[in-house]
Amino acid sequence: MIDFVQDANEFSRLSCQIIITNDLDGIVVRMPKKQS
Repeated sequence: MIDFVQDANEFSRLSCQIIITNDLDGIVVRMPKKQS
């Protein structure tokens, strides 16, 4: 998908969205401290 983004470069990232519902109660999400 990133191949179709205009002006994509080595630092381009895809983003996503999660719809928060009660079904996700207790979910654990880990994020990197930083992206290089």
